[in-house]
Amino acid sequence: SGDAGRTSRFVRVASELARHVWPEMPPAPPPEKRSESADVATSDSARQLQRLEAEAERRLALSIRLRVVASVLLMLLGKAATVCTPFVFKALVDASSGGAPPSAPSGPLGRLLACPPVALLAAYGAL
Repeated sequence: SGDAGRTSRFVRVASELARHVWPEMPPAPPPEKRSESADVATSDSARQLQRLEAEAERRLALSIRLRVVASVLLMLLGKAATVCTPFVFKALVDASSGGAPPSAPSGPLGRLLACPPVALLAAYGAL
């Protein structure tokens, strides 16, 4: 009973947070209808204003969704960088110490391939 209550509370909190972070998309505004009479001109203006408001709401909801997706992708990229950093530095140290591995090309191409590890190591030291 305690676990079920805790789980349902967690689900309620998560759904409330998701409602604010991932807003529902408002329905698309209906297509605009033209009328001929002058009496209907004010209602046409009101309908056009409602249409503009609905479109602005849809754009806001879409921009929020895009920002959420971008932030999640950047967070995952940061996590991947954090996990990969020790392996990159191990490769940098291995590449900068000792000779080149037997499979590495010699000559100008080998020197060119050796530059990125040194540059990355220098950039890390500058931080």
